[in-house]
Order: sequence, then C-alpha cells, then structure tokens
Amino acid sequence: MVIPSVDVDYSGVLITKGLTSGNDNDLTIAFSRGAGGAVDGQSSETYLLKDDGGLQFLAPSRERFYNSLPITGGTFKKSSTFDKPILNAQNISDIRALAKTIRATMSQATNSDYQGAYDVELGFKDNKLWLFQIRPFVENKKALSSTYLQSITPVIDNNKVIALSKKI
Repeated sequence: MVIPSVDVDYSGVLITKGLTSGNDNDLTIAFSRGAGGAVDGQSSETYLLKDDGGLQFLAPSRERFYNSLPITGGTFKKSSTFDKPILNAQNISDIRALAKTIRATMSQATNSDYQGAYDVELGFKDNKLWLFQIRPFVENKKALSSTYLQSITPVIDNNKVIALSKKI
C-alpha cells in the first residue's frame, strides 16, 4: 500500500469513539501542525466531539516545530506560534461528516462484520480534507481491568466546575 504524501497544513488522528467519555457515538481527535505530528506522539490539539453536536477541548498543541513536506522530497522543519487554534469550525464539521460516512460504509466496503471504533489518519491542506488511512482501533481490554492501572487512575468528578475568572 502506498499512502500519498501531502504537504498538509495540519494533520492528525480521528478515533470514532469518545476515549475520555467512553461513549461509542462520540469522536476523539488530535491534530498538530504539519505532517505526522499527532501520529508521532507530539503534544496535539485534542478534542472530544460529542454525539449531541457539542465539543470539549481536552488539550492544546504545544509543539513549536513541525514537519513540512517540500515538493522536492524529504522534510523541512518549520516553526509555529500558539496564537490561534489549529482546527477551525469547518474542519470540525468535515471531520464529523467523515466519521459518519466511515461508520455507515466501512463494514460493507470491507465485507466485514466489524462494529468497533476506527483509527483514522487525515490532514488538511488549504482547508481540504485528505484521508490517509483507516484501520480498526485496537483497545487493550486487559489494561481496562488491570488492578495496577486502576490504582493510579484518578477518580474524576465529571460534574465539577472550575471558574476561569475570579469575581472581585
């Protein structure tokens, strides 16, 4: 298989499941500037896209340098600032539409009865979505039942509200 190289403005990963919510109908996305950053484990702009249309910002991108793919081949490092988000509203809408299409067609297109989540690699160049890869998302079910991992996983109060401004 050959995956096309595209000198994308930003790229990332879509998981067709809410990893932080546990909701199979939510989406988890992580994006970095340039090519391959989120896939390679860079600190990425991460969101939970909720099935009801809402979204939850989970983490900012904090990578100053990113990969560019010059037409001549190879890679080139570029630098970035953190003054604006990576994804825009149209990108998020396009990701939601892609996820809907994937869920509706992948099992039939691959002659499979797979009903789980998908791990999708994609990018945007001039706000055009480029799809690079789709594969089943592999969760480590044993990790979910690990006593040790449960012991170091904090209990989170999902109803807790944190004020972002201080009233005087």
